[in-house]
Amino acid sequence: MDDFRLSAQLIAHTSDVKVVKFPSAGVVISGSRDNMALIWKRISDNPPVFEPHMAVQSTNWVNALALLPPTPPKHPDGLLLSGGEATMIDVRSPTSISTDPPFKTLTGHTGNVCTIDVAPSAEWFVSGGWDGQVVIWSAAKLTPIRSIQDERKQGNPAWAVLAFDETTVIVGWGNGSVQVFNLNAGGPEGQLQPVSTIQTGGAVRSLCKLPRGHPSEAHFASAGNDGVVSLWKLNGTKVGSSQLGQRKLDFIYSIALLPTGELVSSGEDCSIRIWSKWEKTEKGVKLYCTQQIDMPARSIWSVAVCSESGDIVAGSNDHYVRIYTRNAEQLADAETLKSFDDAVVVFAEKAKNKEKEKLPGPEFLAEKSGTKDEQIVRIGDPNGSISIHQWSMSQQQWIHVGEEVGQAGDNSEGQPKVEYQGKMYDYVFDVDVQEGQPPLKLPYNLSDNPYQSAANFIKDNEQPASYLDQVANFIFRNTPALRPTQSEASGGADPYGMGSRYMPGQTSSASQQQKIPQKEYIQIPATSHDPIMNKIMSLNAGYKASGRKDISLSPGEEATVRSLLEPLKSGTAVEDAFALSLIIRSLGCWPYPDRVALLGLLHSLAQSPAMAGYLDDDRGSIVDIAIQAAVGDAEGTPKENLVMLALRIAVNVFDTEDGRLVAANAVDGVTKTLEFALGISVSGGAVSSSNVNLLRAASTVGINYAVLLLREGEDSGISPDLAQRLGIVLTRLATNKADGESVFRALVGLGTLMKADKTVTSGVRNAAHAAIGNVGESRVKEVGNEVLAMLP
Repeated sequence: MDDFRLSAQLIAHTSDVKVVKFPSAGVVISGSRDNMALIWKRISDNPPVFEPHMAVQSTNWVNALALLPPTPPKHPDGLLLSGGEATMIDVRSPTSISTDPPFKTLTGHTGNVCTIDVAPSAEWFVSGGWDGQVVIWSAAKLTPIRSIQDERKQGNPAWAVLAFDETTVIVGWGNGSVQVFNLNAGGPEGQLQPVSTIQTGGAVRSLCKLPRGHPSEAHFASAGNDGVVSLWKLNGTKVGSSQLGQRKLDFIYSIALLPTGELVSSGEDCSIRIWSKWEKTEKGVKLYCTQQIDMPARSIWSVAVCSESGDIVAGSNDHYVRIYTRNAEQLADAETLKSFDDAVVVFAEKAKNKEKEKLPGPEFLAEKSGTKDEQIVRIGDPNGSISIHQWSMSQQQWIHVGEEVGQAGDNSEGQPKVEYQGKMYDYVFDVDVQEGQPPLKLPYNLSDNPYQSAANFIKDNEQPASYLDQVANFIFRNTPALRPTQSEASGGADPYGMGSRYMPGQTSSASQQQKIPQKEYIQIPATSHDPIMNKIMSLNAGYKASGRKDISLSPGEEATVRSLLEPLKSGTAVEDAFALSLIIRSLGCWPYPDRVALLGLLHSLAQSPAMAGYLDDDRGSIVDIAIQAAVGDAEGTPKENLVMLALRIAVNVFDTEDGRLVAANAVDGVTKTLEFALGISVSGGAVSSSNVNLLRAASTVGINYAVLLLREGEDSGISPDLAQRLGIVLTRLATNKADGESVFRALVGLGTLMKADKTVTSGVRNAAHAAIGNVGESRVKEVGNEVLAMLP
């Protein structure tokens, strides 16, 4: 039997299986986002049956596993190494139970430990993490020997490490580089310096050693976000790469070597691939895929090979561990094989043939406002075309951003694909990038990776790299057939290893992980800089045209304000205090309804140290000024979007130490604004009880003040009375029925506040019960029960 087929399906995990190991024919080890590491032992053959044993119960995701061999008499069974979001490496006997304390806990990383590899001699092992650190550890002493620290630290995670031989470590970095280090060659102050550096086409997710005499003549292989398996020599020479015609794979998360010299890979394309065919050409070795194993899951996070049997094990985002074999005697039974094949077909059909949504007509744009910035709607126009519109919070209107020119040939309508530049695509979008200029074409196939398509669009059209997320999100929102349901893809794609960008309490999609207390401050990033700036300039032009020179910006001042765009887009610190003063001056004199764009720009700037350092003798800090502009100057009920932006500014100043001092000094004013916005302190009712962005901003600023009190105690500026008032605000937010996310955040903030001040109990029990009853989400139930358990 030449092809791999299913041998066994191992079911016990309750979330994404992020890492698998296959140390012997009868043993599989798996680590998951459910915070567990399981050891599976074969208990019968024909068909193979494995029984799980919980080896590790962590407090966070388990992302990395390795085994140290037996060293009698001290460790007759060897040692199991596991790492993950807990930032430590747990060391224990593989025969221990999860409730046993670890033999040792290794500290040295300050971020997620995402990779571990053991040297061939097993005398040392190496780990890499999100903190940009690579640590070499003594296996005998379980202490660090050497370290490699990337100068960018957390900006450049070490996602892959390979203990190549006794003196060589290879590191794959998040910035797309691969570096080879000689452990015997020290640099300045003992730091290791790379002997060769390779630049690949994307973040490197996996490395694999190739044996001497390999047909490719390469020393090792790499793979990652560029979707290519690349072959290298230790000196950095590229030997060759995988071939897939005109199309690259989606992100490749894992590669491994088969005893035959073949390679196996897995990734974000719902499949495992076997690479068996090698072709030497003048331009290097071409590597071809000879078998594709389709899976009923989107993300195949990890593959490993058993050197004894040549079987493959894979872990995926549908919570399964699956084993594949070429041995006909080790195949799964007929019923399991059929069930698996059926699941693959169903998954593929769901991804391709979701019902065409009932599109609203053009009247929707006039009758309905958006509920969040950058919200996308598809409009069915009378001529039969579909137009794409995006909501702008700053302009309070729908912006036409493109046309859906074509759609998939295999959808329910059976429409043909669209040709663009000689190739056929499921979709070709018209994207309006610049006003007055022709739209740019964005081609896309449902089988493509959205981020890669976005990157190609940006490169081909010479657009700023900072647009990557916006373009990718545009694709996500406008290709609904691509989106698996939650049950199909728990956790979803994680192309950059970041998971969700915001998850209070360091949550990991794990049902048993505590979410209280929240220990880190949270920000609400701003990304739509150009529309905000354009709106400010448009309003200013109107003031000039109407003769309002007393409030308009001069040409020189306009240029100064515009200069803020460059650092905002590049992510560098904004230090122009004069530009900041111009915005604040305009906030004080522009008509109240026109201040949305100004506050939107201040929200973009709020994480800058210059913002925290700004202080007006009469008007106070930037938070005081924002609240005055949104609430204090209103005639009648304030505009809810202005209040929302003022609260977002209060959220984001927590990002810097100076900003936290500003937040501490402004806590009374912010609390009053929260009470006013939610109708706690006024008879006229809330500013809004249904604006999702306002509710989320309010609950997030509540979290940050709770974290401040937890961290700083009396130095937080939060008196016992203010703590009680913040508690009432959070209980009100926890009972809203408009948005489950803000309910979740409110409960996390409430629990954190209760940890900091045990007297905060008023209304908590009723609020937690209401939240659990109103929101049908497991995470809300879990954190609600945590809050209830804290009550006396």
